[in-house]
Amino acid sequence: GRQLDPSLVEIYCDHAQDIERAVASLIQSEGTTQETSEETEALEDIDRAQKEAGVLYDLARQLGSTLDMQDTAVTVLHRLVELLPATSACLYVYDEQARMLIPQAAIGPLTDVLETRRFAPGEGTAGWCYQTGEPLLGADPRVDLGRQIPEGPHPVATQAVIPITDEGGTCGVISLFADRTRVFDADQLRVLDAVVPQIARALANARLYESTRTTSMTDALTSLPNSRFLYSQFDKELARATRKGMPLSVVVLDLDGFKPINDTYGHQAGDAVLRQVAVLLREAFRHEDIVCRYAGDEFVALLPETSPEEAARIVGRVQQTLSSTAIPIKAGSSEPTVKVGISAGWACFPLDGTSLEELVHRADKEMYRDKSRRYAESGATPR
Repeated sequence: GRQLDPSLVEIYCDHAQDIERAVASLIQSEGTTQETSEETEALEDIDRAQKEAGVLYDLARQLGSTLDMQDTAVTVLHRLVELLPATSACLYVYDEQARMLIPQAAIGPLTDVLETRRFAPGEGTAGWCYQTGEPLLGADPRVDLGRQIPEGPHPVATQAVIPITDEGGTCGVISLFADRTRVFDADQLRVLDAVVPQIARALANARLYESTRTTSMTDALTSLPNSRFLYSQFDKELARATRKGMPLSVVVLDLDGFKPINDTYGHQAGDAVLRQVAVLLREAFRHEDIVCRYAGDEFVALLPETSPEEAARIVGRVQQTLSSTAIPIKAGSSEPTVKVGISAGWACFPLDGTSLEELVHRADKEMYRDKSRRYAESGATPR
């Protein structure tokens, strides 16, 4: 069949040892009997089917044991690489807000390259397969990887992309890469057809869990990630920075003159200003930066692969954006408006610390120095 029947797999696993002994007996007798090519091929098919069934059974069991999206993606990729002649793999999930296929996990020598690649529907091989819902075997990997294919004794030569489809449509794709041409064929497609429905169901469950989890990690007022998300994401960014030997900068930002807005116009006006500031911060920082509301009128941003010098340039642009923007204090009305400044300090891993607490503490000190300097230059009283 084209879909995995868990009950048949369980029956198979119950008799796996008997099958192994039978196959071993047949192989052992190979030297004393004159086997035909058909018999040899049959033995190979039995051995391959045995491996496939075992891996598919383990995959079904593991997918039922986690609701974390990344854990689900990593489990899927490792099992597929066991089954198929692939050297690298990436699982993309379509993000409705970004309108892009976003990598959830990647494994193999191409991991660093694959983690940076995103595709709009119809863009590249991955985007084409997502848009059409059709698999593509033997694709040219240069279409998706461009000039980022690393050289070596076994260069990447071919790509297969399989859409992940359920009753609601296509939710993502799996890209597989191999170092030998024409390695993906109809037999591998049969295996993928059997496992894709399981993957689709597991991803749907993980997305539902992520949606609930995201709600608990989102600031209700500004819709920015909150401090809980900051700590969770920092661990991931720190692991990536350590693996790649790249810097990771942490920026602490605090609004200037925010208290007088609350005192003069009321807390509803203050809330309206905070919501607008959140929008401006998202727009002023780079797409890959992570901006969180830390507490009150204080924000923290994670800047991946960013040196202190680069962080200084980015912060300068953010401060210029806020200080030059008139912010309405009433929702749906352009008048009256206020202008707020923002003080900032930054620290960089590994130069200034190796934990979020150390980096935030260092950046916070720098932020207060910046605030004192800004108030001294303006002649205003810090409030």
